[in-house]
Order: sequence, then C-alpha cells, then structure tokens
Amino acid sequence: MCHRYPGLARVDDDGKLRLLFVNEEMEKVGSHGRVKCGDCHEGLEKIPHEIKEGGVNCTKECHVQEPSTSKKFSHKPIQDILDKSVHGKIGWDGKPTVHPEDLPTCKSCHENPLYRPLAFYKLVRPGLSERAVGKCRACHEKDEFIKTFYMHVSGRLNKSRAPEEVIQVCGSCHEDQGLIKRHKLKNAVFTYKETFHGKGVSTGSERLPDCTDCHVREGKSTHTILSQHDPQSSIHKANRFKTCSQTDCHPKAAENLANFKVHLDPHDQESIIEKYVIWFFIILTAATLLIFFGLLFLEQVRFLFPDAALRKERRNDDGK
Repeated sequence: MCHRYPGLARVDDDGKLRLLFVNEEMEKVGSHGRVKCGDCHEGLEKIPHEIKEGGVNCTKECHVQEPSTSKKFSHKPIQDILDKSVHGKIGWDGKPTVHPEDLPTCKSCHENPLYRPLAFYKLVRPGLSERAVGKCRACHEKDEFIKTFYMHVSGRLNKSRAPEEVIQVCGSCHEDQGLIKRHKLKNAVFTYKETFHGKGVSTGSERLPDCTDCHVREGKSTHTILSQHDPQSSIHKANRFKTCSQTDCHPKAAENLANFKVHLDPHDQESIIEKYVIWFFIILTAATLLIFFGLLFLEQVRFLFPDAALRKERRNDDGK
C-alpha cells in the first residue's frame, strides 16, 4: 500500500537518503515472491516501522513450508555450510580467520535475483516458456500455482545468475585491493579476466565457466567453497583434474590440463618465467606490427610520389 510509490524515500539518522520504493512486479517474480515482508523484516507492526538493530536475519524461519519435511523453511542450514567454507570465521586449519569483518554475509552476495528460465532450444530467454507451461496446465488447474512452481523449479535447475554477474559479485570483494592485501590473496578476478574463460564471459557467453564452476565441487552447494589447501576443495591438487574434466567442461582432456595456471599473475615473483615470456611476445608482436606498418607507409609514399627519391643521380656533360 505504501512502498509501491516510486518517490517514497526518507533521510535516516545518519543523513543518508534511503529509497523505500519496492517494485511489486519484480518482487512477485523474484525468489522471495511468496514470502511475506514481515517474515524477513521485523518490527513492521507499527507505523512508522520500528526496525530492529541488525537488519534482516536470513536464518529466521518464515511461513513457507519446506515440502519434503512440511517444516517451516529457514536458511540456517545454508549458514552452517557457509561457516565451514573458506568464507567462514574458522579457517581450514582450525584457526580463527583474520579480519572477520571482511567476510561476506548472505546479503553480500544475494540481493533478490529474478528467476532465470531454462535454456530452451538455442538461447536463454526471459519470461515463461509457454510450451512448458502448457504441459503443466494438462494436470494443474490454478494458473498462479503453475507459474510460481515453474519459475521456482526452472530457476533452480538453471544457473541463478549469469556468469558475468557472478564475476561481478565475487569481484566486489576479490578486486578490493585493501582486502586482498589484508588476507594476502591474489587478485583472482583480474587474472581470471585475462584468461580465455574470462574473455569469453566478458562477451556475454554463458557456456564458459565462472568462479563457482571451478571453486565448487560438482553436486555441492555454492556455499561450500573451500581453501585450495583443503583436501576436500575442488581446486586442491588432488581434485583439480576431476574439476576440469567435468561433463560440461573438458571431459576428454588429459591429466596435465590440471597443471594449467588459471590465475597467472605476471607481477608475482612465482611467475617470473611466464612474465618474461609474456614480455617477449609483446615485444615480438610490437616489432612485427611496426615493420609491417612501416612497409605499408613506404608503399603508400611511393604510390603518391612515384618519382620521389632520397637522392638525385648525377649526370655527365653528355646528359647521361
């Protein structure tokens, strides 16, 4: 009744302008379309609302029932998985993580993504597939249930986010120079963008792997990203080939593919050989192009001035 007005906003106690508009149509097709506002936002009973300190608690039970158990749904099991991952407060070696304030929370990665339908025929298309929904209508009568169920199932079977969006989300932390320095990390997003995979994703391709395709073990939750030193990690040296040879990636590749350095940083002292190789090819390419364009320039000069010469020939008294 109130938040549907685009101009609804207020200045909070810190002097920041907060936009309070909620796009109802986008909310309906989002992943929380069936969840009531009060299930996530506490303190809505009074107007103006008395929002409790700490904001939204994603581990709180909501009114939606988990169909396989008929219990109220909660994201708490996901939080438990996240706590055991590389993004948890306890490292793989059992020691507390340094600078825990840098660690992501649910809202660091999740906003309210829209459902993305399955890839029918050739490309991923927005909206519903009427062919698929038509099959649902053969048995199910209520159209609202059909659309909600279809969006939920198809959205979960397909990637929730496009690869380019995944890179952007991961980059919000992994491109932060301060965070990289504090945790002694490599600039993984920058080095990924320099690879064939990164170049392909930047052109809009969804066939190439993003961060989660490599850093999450097949069949596991996206929240189970582990340190490369953890024996259970998908990028541990013992599991790397299995990750690269997944059905959707390189199923026929040889085992030495796993030795390929994906996050190669030419500025790193560990990659000194690769650094000189890169500079060799940069100089070779530049020199080749310089010679090539030099020849083109001289050819163009000869075409415009066919009689031109750097020096004139001397003639004797006979005119020869």
